[in-house]
Amino acid sequence: MLSAVDANIAARTIELSPKTIDEICSTVALYAFPVIEERPCHRITINDWYAIQELMTARKISNRSINKYFQYLSRIISWGINNVEELRAMAHPWASREPLKAKKFKIDLFSLEDLRKILVHAPDHLKWAIEVEYHIGMRPGKTELFNLKWEDIDFATGAVSIYASKTDSHHHTPNTSQKSSWAF
Repeated sequence: MLSAVDANIAARTIELSPKTIDEICSTVALYAFPVIEERPCHRITINDWYAIQELMTARKISNRSINKYFQYLSRIISWGINNVEELRAMAHPWASREPLKAKKFKIDLFSLEDLRKILVHAPDHLKWAIEVEYHIGMRPGKTELFNLKWEDIDFATGAVSIYASKTDSHHHTPNTSQKSSWAF
């Protein structure tokens, strides 16, 4: 299992962030390895997943996180099946696993008045980012805000096309045909 993890991470280094690599390594070390150990991939079963899931549940990990960690581990096995000759005939042992029900949560955005209070105290170099994120609904950082390009902005309508790397899709905001009063 560990050689499959190393090979998978090495093959996907370009697409994985250091944080994701750390999460994958931690998931393997804390949950998968104690159950699977050095067992070859073709000896892994769905019962191994249930044992891994039980370890996570005992540590009070949320269903949403368990589902994410499952995806990490499942992708390693899928990668092995697709890229390692002796595993190509193998069926994915966890193909029948159903995701756990995750609680939906609602994010309550703060008001425009709250935004103004925040901007009063924000450092000058962050004010623009906070304001753009608030008005456009972007995630901060390199995935959305710092990935924005001039061609993503429709200056005629004020609409912005945002690439969401999490879902590998674009969404457009604001959803209006009127030019935004605050931007550009």
